[in-house]
Amino acid sequence: MNREIVTSAIGADLVRAELSFFARHFQERGQKVCGALFGFAWGNDYYPGSEWDHVSIPLADLVQEVERVESQGWGRVGADDLFITLKELGVEFRFCHEADIHLTFEAGAELGEFYFERWSALGFAPSEWEVLHAGKLGAKIR
Repeated sequence: MNREIVTSAIGADLVRAELSFFARHFQERGQKVCGALFGFAWGNDYYPGSEWDHVSIPLADLVQEVERVESQGWGRVGADDLFITLKELGVEFRFCHEADIHLTFEAGAELGEFYFERWSALGFAPSEWEVLHAGKLGAKIR
């Protein structure tokens, strides 16, 4: 993965709407399962031990699982990090604690362009960056 698209801060309601769109969009593309990692702070309660790792969740159940975790008071979309991966497509979405969204992908991937255009049309003011080692952002591409 060597590119990252980042939206501006769009607020928790729009982050939540994009999470729902994400689940529907990838189901329509034939994806059945995603990896989800509940980051800080809800990972403190979600995982039984100190090891946090991606859990496999059917895309059809993703939004409901996030809502279940929120109802426990363990975290909130747009206020806590939620990492969603589709390994077979080589993409990772971070529904970020700063109420923005990050998409990391291989340069030239069709999905990168799709989401850049979508988020531009929605007024999310996305920017695209090179990703250096260890996830550090390099030069701005656009």
